[in-house]
Amino acid sequence: MPKGPASASLERLLRRLLCACPFDEWEAGKVVGDLGEDAVGALRLSEDRLSLVLSLPPSLSRFAAALETRLRATLEPHLEGRALALVLTSNKDTSPPPDAASSSRKPRRQGGMAGVKVVLGVASGKGGVGKSTLAVNLAIALAQTRHNIEGEQAERHWRIGLLDADLYGPSLVPMLALDAPPRRNKEGLLIPEQRFGIKTLSMGAMLDPKQALVWRGPLVARALKQMLDGSDWGELDLLLLDMPPGTGDLPLSLAQSAHLDCVLLVTTPQRVALYDVQKSLAMFVKLRIGVVGIVENMSCFRCPQCGHESPIFGQGGAKDMARQNNIPLLGRLPLSQQLQESGDKATPLMSLPLAPAPAPATRRDRKALSVLQEAQSLQAEEIRATLRSLALSVAGAVAELTTNGSLD
Repeated sequence: MPKGPASASLERLLRRLLCACPFDEWEAGKVVGDLGEDAVGALRLSEDRLSLVLSLPPSLSRFAAALETRLRATLEPHLEGRALALVLTSNKDTSPPPDAASSSRKPRRQGGMAGVKVVLGVASGKGGVGKSTLAVNLAIALAQTRHNIEGEQAERHWRIGLLDADLYGPSLVPMLALDAPPRRNKEGLLIPEQRFGIKTLSMGAMLDPKQALVWRGPLVARALKQMLDGSDWGELDLLLLDMPPGTGDLPLSLAQSAHLDCVLLVTTPQRVALYDVQKSLAMFVKLRIGVVGIVENMSCFRCPQCGHESPIFGQGGAKDMARQNNIPLLGRLPLSQQLQESGDKATPLMSLPLAPAPAPATRRDRKALSVLQEAQSLQAEEIRATLRSLALSVAGAVAELTTNGSLD
């Protein structure tokens, strides 16, 4: 919502109220501190909702529930009928730093993650390779495919979740139309949105889309942990994480807090992309996190008129990397206008109805259907078939890791 004088004035009032909110009566009259300006990680004011992300000092972390009640009582009279959505994180991270030994033990998941069987990271080591587009379409393809489930007699569709873990560049918000902040259930857990048969969640839905996220790494890591353990994921066979790029504090902390079981790497054939993806691979190997395989995105540009393929980002890079590191190359996807357009319209390619097969047609029908439209339709169906094949390969690799005990 554009900030008019009224909304700007309300935002200033809310910040003053937050900074002045006392807590001295919460611990036998002992003053445990005030919630200051630094605690306001994000504040988003819309026509019908106020969304707040607050970071608590260590002295207040155990008062989170009482704090939420107090804040609601303090702020709601000034919201002019708006709903209030709160996300509380703690400034104190008591978990040990991630290392190979601690990451390989795979502790039992807790809170809202207790019903998640396997967590799969979709990573690239760098941005701009189409990782988020692949993660969205792969999640939908996995949910559409029937699988054999260990311990169950009949085949069924996998229950799939997708978390936007790239907080500095939350691409899932426009791709899946996550326009409203998530709601909470009776237990205070965030409720993931349902999109195209999958559960999904993005912190970007709580932030102003026109503003940059200027949090330091520790605060972002704590917010991600809140979205993992503090969300009602329910029973999931597989939770996909759209991972942040790089090999720094954020992906390392995420690998530990999410108890990451395995990872799928995404790259382009370009040497610069492969250089960074190789570093990402080395990080996961060091953390003893299984790599299910690698996907080469934007492998070529295929002309929709003549079908000629042009390897504009090079060729063979992912194949060579897979061979050198003894990991499977699970699939290759071309540079595709259909993938791009469907993502921009919040209708991922795998969510669209199946196009009719290009069966032999009469001469009159041929004249009605342009060669270009037919070629584009064929290419879209080929990409969908590749994504379905990729989903089966990923499911098989995850099942194999589970069977041989690599995820224990």
